[in-house]
Parts: sequence; C-alpha cells; structure tokens
Amino acid sequence: MLAELLNTEVTLLDAHSFAWILSSQMEKEGKLGDLVEVQENLATERESKVKTRVGQEKFRSDLQDYWSVCAVTGCSKLLTASHIKPWAKSSPSERLDPFNGLLLSPALDQCFDAGYISFDNDGEIMISPQLGDQSREAMGIDASMKLATFDNRHKEYLDYHRKHVFK
Repeated sequence: MLAELLNTEVTLLDAHSFAWILSSQMEKEGKLGDLVEVQENLATERESKVKTRVGQEKFRSDLQDYWSVCAVTGCSKLLTASHIKPWAKSSPSERLDPFNGLLLSPALDQCFDAGYISFDNDGEIMISPQLGDQSREAMGIDASMKLATFDNRHKEYLDYHRKHVFK
C-alpha cells in the first residue's frame, strides 16, 4: 500500500512511523474512532477456552458438610475447598474424595497450596522455614494450630502433600 501511494520501493519502516502513517490515513477516511474502539476491546477482552473441573461443586459441598468452617481457624467466611493431593496429580476418584480436601481460609489455603504449611498425622501444623517469621506472623500462622477434626482417611493424602508439596 505504501509503495503504491509513494510510488517508490519501501524497504525499511519502523513501527512508530507505520502506526503514524496508518492512523493519519484512517483519520482522513474517518475511521480512526473505529481503531480506538478495537484497541480498547482487544486490551480488555479475550475469547478463551476453559477446562471445567467436573465435580468441583460437589467436592466443595462435601467439604462444607464435613468441616462447615475453616478446618484450622474456625472462620466461616471466604473459605476455599483445597485439595490435599493436588487435582492434577489425583486420580478421578481422589479428585472427588472429601478426605482429599480441607476447607481453609484464604491465607492458609494459599500457604498450603504453595507448600509453606502442611499437617502431620495428628493434624498438627507443620510450617516451612521458607515461609519466614515475618510472613507467618503477618498471616497469624503459629505452631499451635491444628486441624479441628482429623480422620485416618486424610493420612494418605497428607503423606503425599508432605512428600511432594511441602517445602
């Protein structure tokens, strides 16, 4: 297009110059407003395909029935249904097993998923030295914490978590 308009060969053109030429041409044709709208939509919206975890709602419901509150703090708000053995590493039956799950408050859930905390076979909290005292204190995590309820069916999953996730 530029070669035709300029009646000469175009060999090198930087992006800024090209954008300036293009916007000038679009402004002359009254189409600059269309470009701004397209740019705004591109920057804020994207079409994507999403894999949905089939059974996740039942898993969450089962954890709410079992724990009813955060498994450690007793908090009843903003709880996350967290897998002990991660979803990606679990078999289909393990993914939906409520004993492969803990209902946790947001900070504990994030620490658990990242491997900064785990629980021993008595339900006592284990805190990774990588968490750091300042972070641990800021989140209210202390060595006296434990799971409010503990069932032997949690042990296999917690063993996996301690061996493969806990730092």
